[in-house]
This record gives sequence, C-alpha cells and structure tokens, in this order.
Amino acid sequence: MTYRTAHKKSQKTLQDILHGQDLLHVGAQTLVQDAARQMAARNVSAVVIMEEGALRGIFTERDALRRLVAPGLDPTCTPIAQVMTTEMICIDAHHQGFEAFQLMHDCNVRHVIVLGRAGPCPYGIVSIRDFPPGELATFEREIDFEEHVWEVV
Repeated sequence: MTYRTAHKKSQKTLQDILHGQDLLHVGAQTLVQDAARQMAARNVSAVVIMEEGALRGIFTERDALRRLVAPGLDPTCTPIAQVMTTEMICIDAHHQGFEAFQLMHDCNVRHVIVLGRAGPCPYGIVSIRDFPPGELATFEREIDFEEHVWEVV
C-alpha cells in the first residue's frame, strides 16, 4: 500500500466534511446584489443556482470580480444567471476530501459542488477553505509527487 493510498483511506468523505452545511441556493433571476447579501450573511464564498429543481450554475466571489465588477455591470439590476459559471465541477458526496482537492487543483477552481446520492441534487459546496492548512500542504505534496512520477515514466 502506498503512502497516498494509506492517506486517502484515512480521509473523511465529503459527506462527513459537509455535515451540517446548509447549502445556499438561489434562482437564476435573483439579482447579484441579493445573492451577495445572502452570501455575506452566511459567510460563504459561493452559491448554487437552481431552477425548477435542477442545478443550473454556481456563483462565486471570483465570478463577482471577473464577470460583474471588471466589466462594470450593476449588481442591483444584473440577474445572477448573466454572470454565473455554468460549467460546474461536481463530485459525489461519497468521495474523500483528497479527491475533491485534487479536482480543484486539476481544474484550477476553489469550489466544487458535491452531489448527493439521490441523483444530481447538490448536497453542498466544498471549498478550499474547508481543509485545514496542514492537510492542504499534505495534499499538495502528494499531487506534486504524483505529477513528478508521471513525468519520469
């Protein structure tokens, strides 16, 4: 058994990591300002966009900066659907934290939508902030080691 395999087996599942999280979601026509106020009140950096029971997108602080502020859009009249990310990165809740972190690393994102076992309904959002700094350092070393091994092979 390799170190990575042993380490992964000791990791919590995403369901365990997100236990007790009350997922924030809004409709596609919600104004960005209203969504941002909800995000600030809940101290979260992302919100899921749902329409008719289906997952439509995610809106993050990065989206606010790059798709709203930079182009000069008005958050008081811009619907979140206009600035949300529709190409979402998702993972099932039974996966381990390391797997979500590796997905974030590989896709260059800070948030991954976690799907529940009962179909494509979001269970929560895992953020880079959900991992303790020491665990992040371990994850990064493992990814760097794995990348180095594949370069040599």
